[in-house]
Amino acid sequence: MSGNVVEEVYFGLETSLTRDDVRAFARVGAWECLLSGTGAVFDHYYYADAVAEALVDVGLCGVVAPTFQDLSGPGSAAGEKAIETTLAIADNGGLREAGVFAAFGPHATDTVSRAAWERLAELGSRHSLPIHAHLSQSFEELERLVASADGDPVGRLTPVLEAGVPLLGVHGIYLSDPELDRLAASDVVLGYCPAAQHQFAFPARVEGWRKRGIGLALGTDAGVCNDRMDVQAEVRMVATAATPRVTHGPEHAAWRSGRSLEDARQAEGRRATLLTSEEALASVWSTPGGWARGLGVGKIAPGARANMIVVDPSHPALWPGTDTLRAMAYGNVSAALEATMINGQLRRLDELRRSDMLTAHLVEANRRREMWLKRAGVSG
Repeated sequence: MSGNVVEEVYFGLETSLTRDDVRAFARVGAWECLLSGTGAVFDHYYYADAVAEALVDVGLCGVVAPTFQDLSGPGSAAGEKAIETTLAIADNGGLREAGVFAAFGPHATDTVSRAAWERLAELGSRHSLPIHAHLSQSFEELERLVASADGDPVGRLTPVLEAGVPLLGVHGIYLSDPELDRLAASDVVLGYCPAAQHQFAFPARVEGWRKRGIGLALGTDAGVCNDRMDVQAEVRMVATAATPRVTHGPEHAAWRSGRSLEDARQAEGRRATLLTSEEALASVWSTPGGWARGLGVGKIAPGARANMIVVDPSHPALWPGTDTLRAMAYGNVSAALEATMINGQLRRLDELRRSDMLTAHLVEANRRREMWLKRAGVSG
């Protein structure tokens, strides 16, 4: 609950990862997504070609962004390789057929130079590929950018914004109002991962995103960050994101100290729901699907990818089910999930849970996890 977990923990451990480790671990994450009803993922990581293979192994669709770094981080010596991997994934017809696409993956505004952002903006425009990056995710990132010529994280993004390349900027914890105003005029979707943000920092103030009409994509971040890769479980958190401000606001503080009924009335008046059920679900379905234009998800229409879930509306987890969208937003969809369709292939959940392939993937991941931790010096 303190410090910078990315730089202080992940960077050190990730230097000991191998390509086969990443493929094995990504399979387990893909299984968790599949069994919770997620059919397409956006992933940003090292050895991204192994991540793409893992998605195909399990049968998920997705957009994979090979991590690019040139200033700092585990991938700073392999920037050219990351670009080559991005273009190779994009040009792979077999991956496209399986529903796996590419995005350029500059890691963050403080680990990627202004010159590299300019280059990736040009490449994204030339190859019609989007960009998936971490944006304003830590105090340390902000501190470095304030001291730079760009002045803030969005200043470093100027080449991408001017080129009009679709950008998914994830986290946005330290985005100021002027920065949000600049982003609102561009082709940007901001990623919000509330469960993870509660652990590695604190939740972004998404009210400002909504007020400006900036696209909101809801995510889980990753299993190591939030302990659960079920994006539907995040929906309740984003829909009620404005509520904690009442508890921690000045009106409630005044009530606690003075017990004035008027202060309590003022606190009561601050209660609000940030998103309707429809809007919260759109942050999982249509908004991310609109950013990943080649993927063809987020809508049911001729020519779109046939990615759907089959849910039992009479399951106790969704009962009484009189408002379907509200049940989908606030209920426990995973418990009521019967089947998932990905790329037009229907797969029943009870069969998937008993799959020999799932067992084999778990065995391999456990074996590789022990080997990796020994290499990293975490276990004897």
